[in-house]
Amino acid sequence: MKKFGLTVAAVGLIAALGACTGKGFPTFIGTYVSEDIAAAKALRCKGSAFNQALLKEYIALAEVAIAESDHQHAEIYIQKGIAACEDREVHTFGGQKVVPEVLGMWWIPADEDAQLIKARAELMPLLDGNGRTRAPAVAARAQAMFDCWVEEAHEDYWMRQPGVMVYQPEDLKRCKDGFFAALAELKGVGKAEKFIIFFAFDKSNIDAEAAAVLNRVTDAAKRREPARIAIFGFTDTAGSASYNVGLSKRRAQAVVRYLTQRGVGATRISATGLGETQLRVPTADGVPERQNRRAEITIR
Repeated sequence: MKKFGLTVAAVGLIAALGACTGKGFPTFIGTYVSEDIAAAKALRCKGSAFNQALLKEYIALAEVAIAESDHQHAEIYIQKGIAACEDREVHTFGGQKVVPEVLGMWWIPADEDAQLIKARAELMPLLDGNGRTRAPAVAARAQAMFDCWVEEAHEDYWMRQPGVMVYQPEDLKRCKDGFFAALAELKGVGKAEKFIIFFAFDKSNIDAEAAAVLNRVTDAAKRREPARIAIFGFTDTAGSASYNVGLSKRRAQAVVRYLTQRGVGATRISATGLGETQLRVPTADGVPERQNRRAEITIR
């Protein structure tokens, strides 16, 4: 997007955006784009967590665009972010709100257009299913990076010079890679992630090996917020059944403490001690077995 001036398409799209809303742009439009970005940052969103995340994503794209002197696309991003924040329409196609860019509104090279059509066909069912509610931040990033890809492909259409393969390939790659990374993450929403840690005999403390696993649990829990985390503690068959129930509860609670101390909300976590039931390795009563001294963590 470096030093990219006005394009007929961008000007037309901005006009279309204003016309489609039926309300025109907010009153601060017409100032410098940097001032519009500042105004967008100051907005208090009326929309959902997805819409709030979408505003932040579009502001980030606008800041990149303005840094590269691409004022027109920066303004498009800001307008979509504002519309999301205010929970109003940008396009009137089917009464939709702020959606990933409609490809028919942009001139795009044929090879990129085919990829974008396929990408949008993968993205929309995920958004319209439960992606916006189950993983609002990831869904917003996927939508914004799709739009970024569309915009960069559009610039490639207009700005590619004879003998040059792709106009600004680094920018195009940044947007495409960002989109596919978010898409892959969004596809994982709703699928449970499972982890397991093990304990020393008659112990409930988290050792270095278990901590390494729980660090991955922490990352997954934060990435998939507001997904729920279920923790089940278990023991081997050494000791009495009643004692082992208490030990399994202590193991489950040790996991809870580790996660909450690292920023995972306690309200998202359930912890249960199941004693010497559901053995991972079947043994006779009274047999120590490391594989049975464990905690299982599921994020869904």
